[in-house]
Amino acid sequence: AAPNVTTGEVPASAGRGVTMEPAWKQAAAAIAAKLGTQPPGAPDAKGNVAEEMMKKMGWNKGGGLGAQGQGMTEALDTRKTGKTTGKIVMGGGKSGTIIKGAPSRCVLLTNMVGPGEVDNMLETEVKQECSKYGHIVKCSILELPAPAPPDQAVRIFLMFDRQEGAMKATIDLDGRFFGGRQIK
Repeated sequence: AAPNVTTGEVPASAGRGVTMEPAWKQAAAAIAAKLGTQPPGAPDAKGNVAEEMMKKMGWNKGGGLGAQGQGMTEALDTRKTGKTTGKIVMGGGKSGTIIKGAPSRCVLLTNMVGPGEVDNMLETEVKQECSKYGHIVKCSILELPAPAPPDQAVRIFLMFDRQEGAMKATIDLDGRFFGGRQIK
């Protein structure tokens, strides 16, 4: 059957009811069937498309992306929210970073280092690493006394000159690994 001139769609089946499918999807499916693979954009039995792309780049399930495995540990996925709308979520349906309250220029980082691990270079390292999100006006490190939980014992406060920098830092750093610890 000939493709529709305006939509590029071709009847997917001749016979029982006619459904329309874009010609490129039909062609991709036919080529994939000959090669014994899935057409582009189709998830296979192993996982979703994003997960397959990550595997091609050297990712292993449970590990993180990046040279030291410090990046994302799960592929992004999509969740339908309405008839024609959706949102991107972390793999497994979990939402990404949740930002509570009104936007601020201040960011609190915890679990970056443990109690007793604060040294003279930490402030410089944090400023250097976080300056890619925006200009840092001030960096303050507070180590709480012993009864505090180890993942909350050291609090690093960053003050950016703009809210956008703080938002970028919050989204990018939440869940990232630093020195074997997951930043919160």
